[in-house]
Amino acid sequence: MRKIKKKFKNFSLIYLLYLFPIIDFVTSYFAWQNINIGIGSIIKGLFLVIITIYLFIKNDKKKLISCFLIYLIIVLGYLLISENSLKEYLNVIFRTFFFPMVLIFFSDYKDEKINDMFLVRIFYMYLLLLIIPKIFGIGHNISEIYPNKEAYLSFFYSGNELSATLLCLMPISLNHIFKCHSILTKIILFALITWGLILLKTKALVGGFIIITIYLIFKSKQKVSKKLLATPIFLLVGLLLALGLVKNFNTAVDYYDIKLENTISIKFVDKVLLSSRITYLDSLNQVYLKSNVDKKIFGLGNLSENNLKDVEMDFFDIFYTIGILGFTIYLILFIYGLRHIKIKGIYAFGFYLTILISFITGHILRSPMPSIWLATLVIASQNKSDKKKILMVSNMYPSSKAKHYGSFVKNMTKELRKMNYDVRLAVMHKHKNIFIKTFSYMIFYLKAFILSLLGSYDYIYVHFISHSTMPVILGYIFSYKTKLILNAHGNDVVKDYNYEEANIKRSAKYIKYADKIVVSSKYFKERIKNDYNYEEDKIVVFPAGGVDLEVFREMDKNKVKEELGLDVNIRYIGTVIRIEKNKGYDTLIEAIYMLKELDYMKNTKLIIIGTGDLQKDLDKLIKKYHVEDLVIQKNFVYQDFLVKYYNAFDIFIFPTKRESESLGLVGLEAMACKTLVIGCNLYGPSEYLKEKVNSLTYDKIDSGKYLARKIMEAMDMPLKTKKEIINEAYLTAKRFSSDEQSNKLKEIFGD
Repeated sequence: MRKIKKKFKNFSLIYLLYLFPIIDFVTSYFAWQNINIGIGSIIKGLFLVIITIYLFIKNDKKKLISCFLIYLIIVLGYLLISENSLKEYLNVIFRTFFFPMVLIFFSDYKDEKINDMFLVRIFYMYLLLLIIPKIFGIGHNISEIYPNKEAYLSFFYSGNELSATLLCLMPISLNHIFKCHSILTKIILFALITWGLILLKTKALVGGFIIITIYLIFKSKQKVSKKLLATPIFLLVGLLLALGLVKNFNTAVDYYDIKLENTISIKFVDKVLLSSRITYLDSLNQVYLKSNVDKKIFGLGNLSENNLKDVEMDFFDIFYTIGILGFTIYLILFIYGLRHIKIKGIYAFGFYLTILISFITGHILRSPMPSIWLATLVIASQNKSDKKKILMVSNMYPSSKAKHYGSFVKNMTKELRKMNYDVRLAVMHKHKNIFIKTFSYMIFYLKAFILSLLGSYDYIYVHFISHSTMPVILGYIFSYKTKLILNAHGNDVVKDYNYEEANIKRSAKYIKYADKIVVSSKYFKERIKNDYNYEEDKIVVFPAGGVDLEVFREMDKNKVKEELGLDVNIRYIGTVIRIEKNKGYDTLIEAIYMLKELDYMKNTKLIIIGTGDLQKDLDKLIKKYHVEDLVIQKNFVYQDFLVKYYNAFDIFIFPTKRESESLGLVGLEAMACKTLVIGCNLYGPSEYLKEKVNSLTYDKIDSGKYLARKIMEAMDMPLKTKKEIINEAYLTAKRFSSDEQSNKLKEIFGD
């Protein structure tokens, strides 16, 4: 039982819930084709069974669910001796009890992913499934089923179910429009809602829209002037929608032959306003009163099977279909669910408005399609957040195959979330195949574009300016509140080769929009200020998220060597670099060759951790200098292994000679592990590498002999001097730690 509860706790329903709009659409499509395969009923039925079992297992729900299970056993016994169809009656039970059971389940189910933005996406999924078929001139009209009504249904089979679904999600969606930072997005989304409501034009939906908009306008914290401006706009749309109902009214008036002078009559209210619900209620009540005692207790079952018509007022339909016994159990579950939910604000308004409307219309509480979303409002309410929202955009993000690629972006995301920011990702991973890479960029750009345009973000935070900024510019331009933060990383703003001039030109276009620019070092700050004529006070120095001292720490050298399969009697020189041009791998191999010639490589080996486009060139260089027996190559590894390698190294080499090297976090990570660092102190690394203070450095990069001299100096260094340098290096790493640098994030994202 504990295992089942644990699996439920760790399982995210969001992936299943995203499928429900598609399932509902496909099921309805087959219904129009007279193909009753019941995909939706099967999936939602299994869902109901699973949550019933789960609730029964929970100690605090056992008695409550036991009542329901006992009721089911009694019903099954009754069905075995009655003339009712077992299949049809069980379908009635499933549809009727779906909502209260899901409501009880969701009352204490937690999933942070099920929030207001999730519900907004679901709302527009249903809306687009309604609108897109209309654009292509396909779909169905409700008049094909009810000649006295007029409404476009797309391929949905029940206009009331679709209306109820949109109705319960509409308060969240309209509230999103109110709060949205983009004027263009407001126009697009509001136009989609208006179009969808005009197509459906059901009374409950149009009336609900008017009530919701009035509520949102007067609950809004906007200034009175803005409220007065918004009020006529929304009410005008409401009036247009109301006028759209005139055709339905006229059709119904003609169909029932109602004279204009009798429009305030009971007949008008019944036939036109309530779509004959009073008539259906009276007819069904007469049948119920004349039925046998068992029918009164257990209900009439599937009404259509008995040639009866639903009242289409949910609570009446529930009573007549499952009888006194079933209705009593239903009320117990329903009231328990209402009493134990925690729902407030706009979520509570949408929830209770939809339930209120179910008293005068049908297919809400008795239909799994809208009732699942009605219950989901409960979870979303618990996840309501006033956190500042950040859209993190980057074409570099770690993956299982490229664990170290863009790790600083992942680390920064982690830090921001720890600081209580709501961070949404639009990122891509490293790919070598040109076709996969091109496709990944297309998906990355599309996602970033949509999220920046439709999301109400306080900040759009872009990493690697030249390649990642383009898809979010439009969303930023049309937003009147969102701030654009650009983070420079290297050859996106500083070129090493002529072909990178295109990067510089693109970045120059985007930088002029930036509210702030983040760089990893003072060196890069000067480059941005001078090369791009950007305001100095808008440039923030933030060293790539800093070093996580909880991860990168000193460990027992011999122990980690044994864990990594290394010889404890061998001295290891190590580096962590991408095998790309000007990263210094060639300088390092040349230095190792010179050390070998000078007999400094006895019981010593080099470990290179990293991969890159020039791997073949590295292999050739190793063979050229005949140092195959001295070099061990490893792919990039996860941080929990990387820290072990740092500790296994006696010397860490940072040989980069790139002008676009912004900082070099690997050198600081090695310092945090109390490993002696040797590095080129040009460009970004000069920010923290200090000769014979916390490291050994060189600044001549045209030959490996200068690096070789520094390695020999390190090998010959007195132990006391070495410890002093290492201790100072650790203090440097502490100054660059994640905790120390977290205050910089407040400077970046402070207003």
